[in-house]
Amino acid sequence: MDASTSVAGRITNQQLDEAREGLVRLLHKKRFPREWIEREAPEAMARAEGDFAARLAAGKEDDTVKLLVVIAYRRAMKMLGAQRAKPTVSIETVFHLADESTPSPEEEAIRHDRQERVVEAMSHLTERERMLLKLRYYDGMSIREAGRHVGWGKSSANRHHGVALKQLKALLDPRLTA
Repeated sequence: MDASTSVAGRITNQQLDEAREGLVRLLHKKRFPREWIEREAPEAMARAEGDFAARLAAGKEDDTVKLLVVIAYRRAMKMLGAQRAKPTVSIETVFHLADESTPSPEEEAIRHDRQERVVEAMSHLTERERMLLKLRYYDGMSIREAGRHVGWGKSSANRHHGVALKQLKALLDPRLTA
């Protein structure tokens, strides 16, 4: 005997009606949206009847109406939670946004090639010049502050900074630095 037959055989129509009314009262009391109750409560009750049938099949006897209401309420909570968790934006909109902000494969390849060329060009600089450029461009320090960190005064730091940039420009293909 399947689950719906078991429920029909052990629960009277009066008990089912009481459980349905009890569920609707409980959902109103818990401030579920009225439209949601009208639209989704029958589905929650139908699922609860299936769950209740499984309990009966397992040999568990309980107060029929109260248990049906509790099971249906829990189902309703899960259904409402799942509906609220659904995205409010269409998938097409998300893909459209991702396409605009995500670099194309060509752009990604060009960016990667530039990075490799810059790393290669940086390896031709002295350790102190690399540190000066790192402090200046990655850590946001002024040339003077960065120069102090590597042991140079202001004028030496400016001179080394200029020499390092000229050397990088000479080593890099001008078309790729644009």
